[in-house]
Amino acid sequence: MLATGALSEDIGLFFIGDGVLQLNGGQQPEQILARNYIATFGVLELYDIDQCFVCQASLLARGQSLTTHRVLNAEVLDAETLREKLATYHRIIRF
Repeated sequence: MLATGALSEDIGLFFIGDGVLQLNGGQQPEQILARNYIATFGVLELYDIDQCFVCQASLLARGQSLTTHRVLNAEVLDAETLREKLATYHRIIRF
């Protein structure tokens, strides 16, 4: 997403499904020998990536609070609003 941010102007990040769990604080990925990329979220603004959205239904389905502090400031959207917002983007990259 950072490389894309350097090449494009209007980028939005959408956290859907299990992706919403990436926003939880206090993770310790090094415990399972995974890379800790959460710090990367801090540089998104440097790449003008400031439109971040999280799916309300995905949060609730995983027992997550809608109002808890997350590692990234993302707007919680209901499913219909999220689909409408996603439809405004020309290209979608999933990962």
